[in-house]
Amino acid sequence: MIINETWHTFMLRKTLLTHWSVCFDFSFPNTSFRAPIIRNTAASLLYVDLLSLLDEAIQIVMTPEDYARGRKMKSRIEMLKKNDQLFDFESFDAMNNRRNEIGHQIDKGATVDELDNAVAKIKKQLVNWKLIDDLGAYELTFDKSTKRGSVDEGHPFESDLIIRININGTTYLEMKQTQSFGGGVNATLPPNHPASCKHPGPTSWRGRAECRPFPCACGFRSGSGGCRLISPLINLA
Repeated sequence: MIINETWHTFMLRKTLLTHWSVCFDFSFPNTSFRAPIIRNTAASLLYVDLLSLLDEAIQIVMTPEDYARGRKMKSRIEMLKKNDQLFDFESFDAMNNRRNEIGHQIDKGATVDELDNAVAKIKKQLVNWKLIDDLGAYELTFDKSTKRGSVDEGHPFESDLIIRININGTTYLEMKQTQSFGGGVNATLPPNHPASCKHPGPTSWRGRAECRPFPCACGFRSGSGGCRLISPLINLA
């Protein structure tokens, strides 16, 4: 059923975008940058999406004539209440009002806790309407593969950084990024890198720089692009 698929996609997005480690640093977790403003911005956007998803579900539950007669969400919720098709009219009415507030007032964003509360109530209703399956909790995990020889010339090692979303032990989403590293403290900058660049070099970063297809902070572009810093072998042996 299409609502079931839409709900599943929504929950994957919510789990990923509102997780506390949205700016997690695999290499240095104790210094990871936490950004509540990103989580709350995502929560606000997802709150609006959630109520749009609810409206799609209501369209299925109601007859076409009743849905058309209830020209706004508020009216449709009131009609469902009269037909004893809602668990909690007051909460649904409040969520609709909150959605309108978020959508029209820039300083009225939702919090992650608010979103979680709304998700729980709407999920209960959708399950009761037999529109979605209750798959269980969506859990986000981080993993890092063991180091291996790198195919990237000049960097002796690489490993995979992996994010997964699991439900009851089954993986439903996996995102993987390969990180090359190594080179040691004596590595040098590319020979054609301008000496005037103030970009942190091997001495201050204890790593090496390598040309990559994106520009250095100094604006240097040559060949494939600018430079980036590659982390040396630190606490990875």
